[in-house]
Amino acid sequence: MAVKKEATGDKFKLPEIKLMTTTIPIRGMTPLITNKIPDWLADDMEAKAAGSQPEQRHRTPQDQFEEAIYRNANGEPCVPASAIKKALVEAGGRFTDMKMTELRGIINIRADLLPILGPPPTLRRDYGRNRQGMIVVLYRPCWEEWALEVPIAYNASCMKLPQVVMLFQLAGFGCGIGCWRPDNNGTFGTFTTDLKGK
Repeated sequence: MAVKKEATGDKFKLPEIKLMTTTIPIRGMTPLITNKIPDWLADDMEAKAAGSQPEQRHRTPQDQFEEAIYRNANGEPCVPASAIKKALVEAGGRFTDMKMTELRGIINIRADLLPILGPPPTLRRDYGRNRQGMIVVLYRPCWEEWALEVPIAYNASCMKLPQVVMLFQLAGFGCGIGCWRPDNNGTFGTFTTDLKGK
């Protein structure tokens, strides 16, 4: 639902912002693969920019597995909240008549990292290509069962709770999060919510 602006002389009459907060519980429909950019990569980029040679590293499969996990200050495995926000915005622009630019200002996630609820991940081995186009083996964490509690704030003047719930459903099925999600021609990282809007 687009925000309507009514011109009154040289001013605009804007609708009142009615902020509502709630938590949307989501659960994975397909496995979740995360692939955090390792912290040392920034050091390598800075070294190259300064004309130095990056440090040589020997990374075992277990090292790569651990590096690909997002963790909060408590060390809990997490998903970036920005991944959920991106899926919501993409779904709104793709499957509804809402504009993505408007949707970004209607709903926000009140967190940075969202702890993953479920059994520990397993080490998954896949094949991909590096920046030089060479085939490489990728070792990443995969959660077969997973869930998130997503705290959100939304402008109830523009979107009601049932629409928020439906947006999560659309985002979970059509976009997903993590590696090889539907947005990237995959089937992983899809999710749903059992919450019903009132």
